[in-house]
Amino acid sequence: MVERDWGQASWLRLVEDPRRALDVLLDALRDGTELWVSITVAALDLVPDEDLPQLVEAVIARLPAELASDLGILLGLQVPELMREHAEAMRAADPYFELGSESRAGERSLVLLPAHHLVLPEEAVTARALYAVSLPTRTPTWAPRGEPVGTAAIGGEAPGECATCGGPLHVLLELSALPALGEVELPSLLVTCGRFDCLWGEQFFEHRDAGPPRSLARAPRVEAGSGDPWSSMPTHPLPSALPVMKVAVHRTPARWQFQDWAQANDMQNLNRLGGEGTWIQGARHPECPGCGLTMPLLAQFDGATPFVEGPGWGAFTEGILYCYWCVDCRVSATATQQT
Repeated sequence: MVERDWGQASWLRLVEDPRRALDVLLDALRDGTELWVSITVAALDLVPDEDLPQLVEAVIARLPAELASDLGILLGLQVPELMREHAEAMRAADPYFELGSESRAGERSLVLLPAHHLVLPEEAVTARALYAVSLPTRTPTWAPRGEPVGTAAIGGEAPGECATCGGPLHVLLELSALPALGEVELPSLLVTCGRFDCLWGEQFFEHRDAGPPRSLARAPRVEAGSGDPWSSMPTHPLPSALPVMKVAVHRTPARWQFQDWAQANDMQNLNRLGGEGTWIQGARHPECPGCGLTMPLLAQFDGATPFVEGPGWGAFTEGILYCYWCVDCRVSATATQQT
């Protein structure tokens, strides 16, 4: 007798009618069904806001079941105001449970702007398929409701060169056409060097009133055979310049102000401008070389962007690429994390 895959049955129900996402989760909780995290995330993101209190009650009633714990962690990020009274019960089931909270360095907030999602054109994003079947609709972070607040662009080669290795600079985000998003003055261009040993370190760029960002030198580049352990790392090709791609900038709904890289599992869009970081190895904020203060996060790019899948980038950019901005010094920085 072939054992039935109840996770597959749940996914196919969701594909057949995404409007029944709440029923899919409630039935799985009631029956003790184990679901892949991808199914859990997709279904939760499709549950209407007004149904979340009912789901929270069902989750707490089913703790410490694995599905209830997984949902509780996600709900702690999406609706911390509903999960706060259940924090003790959640931590008893999973000691890593956290409620979403603002990042700070002492008294300083490390959030520069309200969170926005960078939405790539639909044809540039491969739909996440499970059991060889894709959802007929994109989840809210991939297809936000309403009109975008503006447009930006990714891709292309930037003027200048890396001060550390002499390699070309690449455009991460071009913001010159974007209307003001708040009181913070943003750079018109965010760039990075894509060479392996530069990309995986902290890079800094000076932004003057006119002209492109200027790379600031770090420690000299390690040459092969120098005896330094980094010199034995594999040689990767320099990344090719990526085609310029327009992206829509949407204000992030309240539910997705906080996102978790591991839980998102490719079902959520983690390409963001402003807001909180989605950290893989814990929060990372460089110190500004100008003033020495901790730099707030400005943007991040996830694995669904061409910076992971483009020629020469795919070999070493699995994870998230982060951009930072010191408003007073007009200095940007980039850093990368992966598993």
